[in-house]
Amino acid sequence: MQREIQAINTAAAAMIQKNSFDQACRLLLCGTSKLSSCILPPAPIVDATKKLSTSYEGVGQEIEVHAAEDQPQGPQDQHAGNFFSQPFLFEYSEGTICSDFPELSNYQYNTSAAIYLFNLGLCWHTAHYQTRRAKADFLMKAIHCYEEAISLLKTDRGFVPTGPVLKVLLAVCINAAHCNNELANFGQLNRWNNVLQFLLKFSTQEILQSQEVLSMKGFFTGSTQTLAPAA
Repeated sequence: MQREIQAINTAAAAMIQKNSFDQACRLLLCGTSKLSSCILPPAPIVDATKKLSTSYEGVGQEIEVHAAEDQPQGPQDQHAGNFFSQPFLFEYSEGTICSDFPELSNYQYNTSAAIYLFNLGLCWHTAHYQTRRAKADFLMKAIHCYEEAISLLKTDRGFVPTGPVLKVLLAVCINAAHCNNELANFGQLNRWNNVLQFLLKFSTQEILQSQEVLSMKGFFTGSTQTLAPAA
């Protein structure tokens, strides 16, 4: 089950990069259905106010996250530089995969879910610019997916926004802010910028120096001065 969930997302990311959005959406919806059937352990009790260095060291080691390789932009992709346009891939650590028992750790589940939702939002987000007539409802659907991704922070599964998933959540904020800016929803734009600033408090030097976050620097309010690791 774990390998299948991982493989479906990889296939969907390839479809996004080929602008095959209908196929990508079908794959991602199939993957989220399989993900929802996984077994989760009891939620741990965590204190999100504690410092990362003492509370969350080593979090996320059971899953690797990276953005798909960027593709050369075509003539219709001039808007891609205004938001994070690369789908995310993930890979479960080999020692955590069990072919006979569909169990994921809480962190694996939340990270996988965030990536699936981000990639689904990216389908609608990018399709808005790839269709002959830009449709505002595509951006609204993208925002809904991004909202669902960030809502994982409010679950009762002890989800802490650090480790590899932080890269995904930063991209979620960037893209949701871009959608709301395009729709002139400036109140929501400010809200997403505030969420972005909150998430940056959980950043570490390793995350800030990752290829994905380095490529996001131009999107952050206040440029690179905003990017500082947590104390």
